[in-house]
Amino acid sequence: MEKYIVETSRLILRPFTMKDLNEYFEITREKEIKMYVPYACPQTHKDCERDFITSYTVCDFVHDFYVLIERKATRKVIGAIICTLSDEFDVAYFISKLYREHGYMREALQAFVQSMPKGSILRFDIKQTNTASLHTIKSIETAVEYEFEDSEKANFRRFIITR
Repeated sequence: MEKYIVETSRLILRPFTMKDLNEYFEITREKEIKMYVPYACPQTHKDCERDFITSYTVCDFVHDFYVLIERKATRKVIGAIICTLSDEFDVAYFISKLYREHGYMREALQAFVQSMPKGSILRFDIKQTNTASLHTIKSIETAVEYEFEDSEKANFRRFIITR
C-alpha cells in the first residue's frame, strides 16, 4: 500500500515518524485532550516511544492507526485522528488548544473521511460535555446521529459516517 498522506489547502494528514514524538507528547499533556481522549495520551515519553513503535506508524486500514494533523504553514503537528478497528472504524480526534476555532479539525475530518475506502463505516462516540467535538462532527454533512442502546454510554452521543 502507498504511504497514507492527504493534503488540504492548510493541512497535511500523515502517519507518525520518530521526529513527531516530542510534539505529540506535548499536545497530549493538554487538560482537555487528557479528559476526552485519555487512551491517546501516553503517561511518559517512554510510553509514547513504545506506542509509536507498536501502533502509530501503519495506516493500512487493516490495523488500528493514528493520523497526525500537520499545519502546512509551520510544519507543526497540531492534532491527530485515531482510528481503531472493530466491525466499523471507531474514530476519535483532537487538536491542540492553540489551533482550535480556526476550522482545522473540520477540514482534517472532511479530508480523512474522503480518504477512507469506499463502503467504510466510521463511528464517532462523543461525550455530551465535549461541546467543541459535537459542534465539529455536526458540521460534517454526512454525519448522522444515532441513539445509544448501551446504558454505559448514556453520557455519549453517537455519529455515523458512511463513505
